[in-house]
Amino acid sequence: MRVGSVSTLKKRFSVMTFLIEIKKQNKTIKKGTMIAVNFLFFACLVQFLSAEFTWQDISNGKESSWSKLAIDRSGKIIAAITTNTTSAFYISRNQGSTWSSVEPAGHYDNGVPWGAIAMDKTGTHIYAAASGYDTTTYQKSAATGIYVSSNGGKEWTKTFDLAVDNCPSCVSTLYQMSTSYDGRIVALASTNMQLTISEDYGKTWRYVASLDTVATTSGVAMDSTGQYIVSNFHNAIQRSTDYGRTWTTVTNLYNGGLGKMGSSADGKYLSFPGATGPVISNDYGKTWTVAKSDWGVQVGVTTTMDETGQYMVAENSRIYESTDFGQSFQYIGSASTWWRDLVNVVDTQTGDRFVYGAAAAWPGYNVTGIYLGKNN
Repeated sequence: MRVGSVSTLKKRFSVMTFLIEIKKQNKTIKKGTMIAVNFLFFACLVQFLSAEFTWQDISNGKESSWSKLAIDRSGKIIAAITTNTTSAFYISRNQGSTWSSVEPAGHYDNGVPWGAIAMDKTGTHIYAAASGYDTTTYQKSAATGIYVSSNGGKEWTKTFDLAVDNCPSCVSTLYQMSTSYDGRIVALASTNMQLTISEDYGKTWRYVASLDTVATTSGVAMDSTGQYIVSNFHNAIQRSTDYGRTWTTVTNLYNGGLGKMGSSADGKYLSFPGATGPVISNDYGKTWTVAKSDWGVQVGVTTTMDETGQYMVAENSRIYESTDFGQSFQYIGSASTWWRDLVNVVDTQTGDRFVYGAAAAWPGYNVTGIYLGKNN
């Protein structure tokens, strides 16, 4: 059963109860009106009974505004960061039952928020990036940089300071980090620095030269090995088939989408959020199309998919799922929520589908927390 929230469920019951009372009490209602009422009742009932996902908040009230998630293959190990100046960073090793606070050495300034996070498929190699100003000097904080753990978050090392060329005091907005399944290849998408890549588990980093003139790179995704990498910026997609060493550009793609990208394990299926629907590629990023959905005209910020690419998830304040490799998307719940990140995991043994969502506080959006959705 899909439940966007308890209040949503109550509203649906209220509508159906109201319609039942009309049929009981108003015996003089016109035939045509009764047909319309019956149809509306049936539509509400079908919507309620055809729901697929049940949602629960697994954040245990730790924070009020979450932004990014990183999850291992099992779905048990979760790393999560907040959007606000508390700069909170938590890790759970039991699918959200309990959480431990993380504070890497060097990240001492609460005015420097975490902006991006990534994890390999075993939960061993974890990467987190922070960017902000020192609250005293109003210059770039020394806490700004990329932090690396090779033992599941127990110990951390700052390996890169995210310096911006010709602007020592500048900071960047951090959007997305992606990693190969073993954690060796890591990429960070951001403003100013555009795309930053490591090929040695985060020990050293380099900028992608071909993107130096681009103002914003908001998404990056790669296959399981890191050989195939894609990055979206403005109205184009950059593609690499050699671990990010050389790049080609796919142009004329503007669909209002600057957000988190998703990739299948083989790199064949790719996605990013658009203005009129999720934008999908099924040929390693060579061509792109807008998937069928009732998306409306509202830009989302995140897309994700399972390892096969068959199951994709996207959002535009509501969450949509595709079970046919991105050909079409159906609504699976949680309106009135500002979703900042989504990650989906499919249990290959049971076939159960899980969607993890980070919800942030924002005017008009009243649901916050880390939510776990499971199909029924």
